[in-house]
Amino acid sequence: MRESLRNIGIIAHVDAGKTTLSERILFYCHAIPRMGEVGDGSTVMDFMPEEQKRGITIGAACISCFWQNTRINLVDTPGHIDFTYEVDRIVRVIDGAVVVFSAVDGVEPQSEMVWHQADTYHLPRIVFINKIDREDASVNETIAAMRERLAVLPAILTYPLIDANKKCIGLLDIVTKEALFFDATTLGARFERKAVPTELQELTDTLHEQLLETVATADETFLEVWLEQSWTVKDLTQAIQRATQACTLIPVYCGAAKANIGIQPLLDGVIDFLPRPPRFEPKTTKNSLPETLGFVFKVVHHADERICWLRLYRGSLKNGDPLAISSTPNQAATIHLYRIDAEQILAVDEAHAGDIVAVAGLLAQTGDTIQTQGQSLLLDPLPTPSPVLATTIEPKHAEDYPQLAEALARYQVEDPSLRIETMESGVYRVLGMGELHLQVLVERLIREHHIKIHATTSSIVRKESIAKTASASMRVSFEQGSLAQYGEVQLTVAPRERGSGNAIHLAVNPPFSCDTSPLINAITTMLACGLRYGAMVDVAVTITDMQAVAGKWTLQGLCKATVDALTEALHKATIIALEPIMQVTIVTPHETMGSCLTQLARAHATVMGVDEEATCSHIHAEAALLDIVDLPTSLRSATKGRCPVLMTFTRFDHIPR
Repeated sequence: MRESLRNIGIIAHVDAGKTTLSERILFYCHAIPRMGEVGDGSTVMDFMPEEQKRGITIGAACISCFWQNTRINLVDTPGHIDFTYEVDRIVRVIDGAVVVFSAVDGVEPQSEMVWHQADTYHLPRIVFINKIDREDASVNETIAAMRERLAVLPAILTYPLIDANKKCIGLLDIVTKEALFFDATTLGARFERKAVPTELQELTDTLHEQLLETVATADETFLEVWLEQSWTVKDLTQAIQRATQACTLIPVYCGAAKANIGIQPLLDGVIDFLPRPPRFEPKTTKNSLPETLGFVFKVVHHADERICWLRLYRGSLKNGDPLAISSTPNQAATIHLYRIDAEQILAVDEAHAGDIVAVAGLLAQTGDTIQTQGQSLLLDPLPTPSPVLATTIEPKHAEDYPQLAEALARYQVEDPSLRIETMESGVYRVLGMGELHLQVLVERLIREHHIKIHATTSSIVRKESIAKTASASMRVSFEQGSLAQYGEVQLTVAPRERGSGNAIHLAVNPPFSCDTSPLINAITTMLACGLRYGAMVDVAVTITDMQAVAGKWTLQGLCKATVDALTEALHKATIIALEPIMQVTIVTPHETMGSCLTQLARAHATVMGVDEEATCSHIHAEAALLDIVDLPTSLRSATKGRCPVLMTFTRFDHIPR
């Protein structure tokens, strides 16, 4: 099974052509009868109405197809910054990726972000430079940008074949030094290998020599046979495979997905160079590994049934097998297996190590480890990003409150980057990664659950901390029902380094032996709620004294005294607002550089640096989200839409105003 399987993801900046490429791959692998188009909403992978309406991918979609007798589990991922978490959880479980760059736009800001996400997991990659048939395309500039901005070693395996009219008519195969001509009458499904035209022979020879030098640089074994002039094409392809899987080399294919050029060579590269499972091995001794081990990386609801997307790392699964779930270790689950087919799920009898499957019958959460009963190995969880925008949602009709609560709870299970809070008024506060993230949620609520809702304009999420050290003490004596409650607490609060989190310390014990966890929980809950702007972070709380009152004390009394003393101390310590700080990247032609810098200055942004390339520059800046909410609009107006901007959350920090 492992010998004939590849788990790959398609990742890139929005509009680079990921979904169009995925559609062509599925067509040439005979998984679909015709190719859909993003523009008319007919693609297999973008099946949500919200995706079809906007022409972008919002949720990752998985489907299986076959090429060269090898099954490919293909995952198409979003390219919009608001759905970065969706990309991260896919990159976590695949074995290799195809990164799509536009030959027109080069290495765009979001392309850099997904590239670095793949770096986090040491993920082998191959690159597909798309849109080479466009007049303004430049493969050479894109490859140069890869070297400069991604610090990688690209190996060009196919290169555009341009005729006298400057039209792309095929590709040069740099490995075999042949020309590939694609048959337009069969939608590019067939192509012919011919001798390279005489006028392109010198270019082909130059690119071939550059390829040999590049591979020799990345692979010592090939370096030896290359220096001895005893290498074969098989030696070359094996060296490219080794270097690709070691992440020391990036194979580069060129093509035009919309024009059906270059898909088959890319598929050959996926089979030849990207790794077969398992690429990952849990960090533990072999003797302690469970017989069956998997990781839940996505949860969806299909016909009101919870379906878990599972990457199986060890063992095999069959329908009815009992499994243990890390989040509910005392409850065994009996499963039903399915294969993911874009919008549909298809029943299967069994799954093997390396498979990506859908599993029903698991009340699991994203990030759960699934394993043989009686085992307790935990795989690394998925980090959850911090939301930066919030909106409030309430139904227009009171009788819809239960349905709205159920729908929001379901969406939070599906997308852990959403946060749902219930306010005292009964209104729901929904926190997300950006404007589009929240818009899509509201649209899905209306479409899928037929709830008429009122949603406010998005607001910026803030947190809070303190500016200085302060102390407070509190004595309480009160009646709770028929019982009297007593307690006295002294505590100190102090600011901690930004991003270090909260710390709670009991410097003394209670007057009498008791469980102190309720005291810790009371402090934790209060800090999580905050007092003014949002959750309280980066605060150290130290309880310095606890006393009885007139010789009497109760745990409830100590908890009440703790909360009251903490409230007073935090106010004394001067509560400060923490705002989302964003990293801003603007890609600008040289002639609009001045306009971009002017707009950044007006937004009180700090320019961190400028990377200059042949035809454009990349401006890197940092600013509070509050100051740059309107930056994309002002840039669009000032530069006539020529300067794309990427804003990425980095941290929460205090901005004196």
